[in-house]
Amino acid sequence: LSWHEGDKVTVDFAFPKAKETTGRIVYAFGEKTCQVTFEVRPQGEKLIHPPRVGLTCRIPSAYDKVSWFGRGPHESYSDRKASAFFGRYTCAAETLFFDYAEPQENGNRMDARELELTAADGRTIRVVGAPKFDFSLWPCTVNELEKGWNPHYCQPGESRTLNLDFGQMGVAGETTWGDAAVPWPEHRLPTVGTLTYSFVLE
Repeated sequence: LSWHEGDKVTVDFAFPKAKETTGRIVYAFGEKTCQVTFEVRPQGEKLIHPPRVGLTCRIPSAYDKVSWFGRGPHESYSDRKASAFFGRYTCAAETLFFDYAEPQENGNRMDARELELTAADGRTIRVVGAPKFDFSLWPCTVNELEKGWNPHYCQPGESRTLNLDFGQMGVAGETTWGDAAVPWPEHRLPTVGTLTYSFVLE
């Protein structure tokens, strides 16, 4: 369900596989900006902790220079961030994707306050947190990654996947790996209350 009111577009949605859980996205358009506000309201009994809450989009691969202010320079997760210090970092887009032996979630950067993606001709996409967000940039889609996308055998396409997230659960694995590896409670996303975050696109 969506509707338009003045300079705002509101989209309400549901998660059929997550019982009564619902959500809302509000796009507030300015002259050259768009503020995106995202919220999820977990509802129902015995909900599992979500691995990730956020938004995903595709951007042209021409935006191949990345600069951000947040944790870095390497990837960071809630239980893997002690060595990811706050700072301003710049790198090539392809270096944000970490080539694990088994393709999987990777490349997350936590607590970003600002992100810029720049093309060779000077065009720039800027994301400003209100106050912060997590992000990752992949040369493949989520579905391709789940099917084993590997940079050694697959060529990047004309676009990249940009994830702008409220957050993710921790990596876990302190005592074991596999299905038994569950993040500590403080590194799980909550299943009660309202999860909300906002950022501005320029």
